[in-house]
Amino acid sequence: MAQAPPLPTNPLAVHEGARPSLVMLVGFFVAQTLLWVSLIFNISGKDRVSFAALGARGTPWIRQFVIPLLVVLAFQLVMIRTARWKRSVWHEPARTTRRWLIVFPTLMLLLAAGSRLVSAMPEVDGNYLVGMTATVALVGITEELTFRGILLVGGRRTFPHEWQVVVFTGALFGLFHLPNVMLGAAIGATLVQVVQTAVVGTAFYALRRVSGLLVPCMVLHAVYDWLVLIGKV
Repeated sequence: MAQAPPLPTNPLAVHEGARPSLVMLVGFFVAQTLLWVSLIFNISGKDRVSFAALGARGTPWIRQFVIPLLVVLAFQLVMIRTARWKRSVWHEPARTTRRWLIVFPTLMLLLAAGSRLVSAMPEVDGNYLVGMTATVALVGITEELTFRGILLVGGRRTFPHEWQVVVFTGALFGLFHLPNVMLGAAIGATLVQVVQTAVVGTAFYALRRVSGLLVPCMVLHAVYDWLVLIGKV
């Protein structure tokens, strides 16, 4: 009996450390999401803000976001160390020659900056700015480390085609925002956000492919969120 031909290998897969299964990757995503949500509800206290009020004055940045995000970051670093993906998570194996992909993250940033420029900069105290800036920085770090880092690297070892990896990481990136319903967001608006976020994830992916690094994705993510949140004050 003739043997079946071997499955194609994703050319961007880096054979470093453990080879994950799809169950392992989804399990990591679910575990991190549950950890994040449980920390928000158990640490923030009674003055926790709803999704609609996120960014308003009085948001308990440190308790509701900074502390939970630091715990999530520690969880991610343990995952990276356990899987032995210290290099591949942070670096692309080969930068793409399709430099035009930089258009997508550039447009995303320009749209956010443009919406910010049409209104005056609000007057907020230093504690607010420090708390919000620390929050968006940690959001950029942790979300990109998960979706354009851990799950992208693991997905390349699991899926033979790169487009499958992009769809997989983008879909999970969108679903990661579904628990916003528990923070008071409307179901319809949340479903729209899930789809929009999944699409936006491709812009961060494009930036990683063009730059060859994960850090620029983290910076763009943080700057984008900062511009969006400051407009809600």
